[in-house]
Amino acid sequence: MRRRISYLLGLVLLIALHLGLYSHTFTAKGELDKKARVNYVLPAEISRVAALDFQGLAADFQLLQGIFFIGDKINRQEKITALDWDYFTRIIKAVIQLDPYFYDTYHFATGMLTWGSGRFQDAIDILKYGRQFNPDDFRFPYHIGFIYFYFLHDAQKGAQYFEIASRIPGAPPILTSLASRLAYYKGNYPFAINLLQRMLSAERSPEIRQYYQKRLTALQGALLIEKAVQKFKVDFSRLPDSIQELIDKKILETLPQDPYGGEYILLESGRVYSTSKFANAPQKKTTAGSTTDVDE
Repeated sequence: MRRRISYLLGLVLLIALHLGLYSHTFTAKGELDKKARVNYVLPAEISRVAALDFQGLAADFQLLQGIFFIGDKINRQEKITALDWDYFTRIIKAVIQLDPYFYDTYHFATGMLTWGSGRFQDAIDILKYGRQFNPDDFRFPYHIGFIYFYFLHDAQKGAQYFEIASRIPGAPPILTSLASRLAYYKGNYPFAINLLQRMLSAERSPEIRQYYQKRLTALQGALLIEKAVQKFKVDFSRLPDSIQELIDKKILETLPQDPYGGEYILLESGRVYSTSKFANAPQKKTTAGSTTDVDE
């Protein structure tokens, strides 16, 4: 009888020990699974084979996985670590390999990787990959140019990609204006002026031609003054005190007019800009409710 009671007590102890170890093991497994999930993404090669003719659906599923992963972190107000962003980036790269034509993936990913995490090169790499499959979509080079200009403070590369985007059919004319303005601000006059001349010669719309011509005239006027400033510097071993001194010293016969209605100004560096910032004047409402240029 005592032996049976001892066996029974031993069995109870073993069961209690088993349950305790199982609970600890299960908790540890959950933590391990969580870490493993952050460290592993199913390669697109495998997903492509497994998905058969449903690659788009598989890509959507993985994209939702990435959205929910980051969204859950934000919703819980948890810190998103570098490891988390690595995992998110790998998900996006797997998604675009499965379906490289779905633009919303690129739009969402680059927004999160730039504004959300500061991973600018990852965003550029993803957009460059998409551009290979979507060469007729101006949004890819446009967004690359925006990242270079706004986040990386590289106006030269920004201008180059804006120029590429502007040559794609259907791109808004303002991209040419942006590219030429950035190039001018960076000091690359030939690029800015040649770009506008090339786009002007290829354009058939009278309204858009007028838009390009206005920008071209403004930059040519600024460049003319800057060349005069450099000649003045060679002749007098100093920069002029003002643009008017270029007229007084007969370096310039007349001062070009800014077609945007501003006045050209000389900076201490010798660069020439305009009070108009090479942009149309803001509009104001009339008493009738319509709008008119402030300068008119």
